[in-house]
Amino acid sequence: MNSPSLGARKKIRLGDLLVEHGIIDDVQLRKALASQKQNGKKLGHILIENGFTSEGEILTLLSKQLGMPLIDLANYRFDQSVVKLLPETYARRYRAIALERSAKGILVGFSDPTDIFGFDQLVRLLSQPVQPAIVRESELLAAINKIYKNPASLSKTAGELGQ
Repeated sequence: MNSPSLGARKKIRLGDLLVEHGIIDDVQLRKALASQKQNGKKLGHILIENGFTSEGEILTLLSKQLGMPLIDLANYRFDQSVVKLLPETYARRYRAIALERSAKGILVGFSDPTDIFGFDQLVRLLSQPVQPAIVRESELLAAINKIYKNPASLSKTAGELGQ
């Protein structure tokens, strides 16, 4: 059984989705899109920075729309053997963390569940089906920093990311 590709899903425009669900209004969306055009940041980050919505509201909505579980990493019990299936370089680059292994494949938490390229790269790297889940970026980065805290690993990662 192949992993469901994120690309096979209907293209979701975050701004339109948030307006449709009454989380933000058209004026806030237009302001955020104008800001995005100027600075190139992701729309979700701009909406949060401007206080129009919260990371929790965005992730909860995306979880429902995409049919992916939203996982709280703050109190998650990580299985080191599963986490280490994903090298630190890839975890940082694609903002992802391997969480569980099952008959369906590997459950991977993504801070950006719409990153189709990152998803496809991890499917290739792991050579098995990837079941995507959504996680908070702040919790993901804290988990990555804690799990991959080996200094030798950090310098290797810095060098690889610089390439």
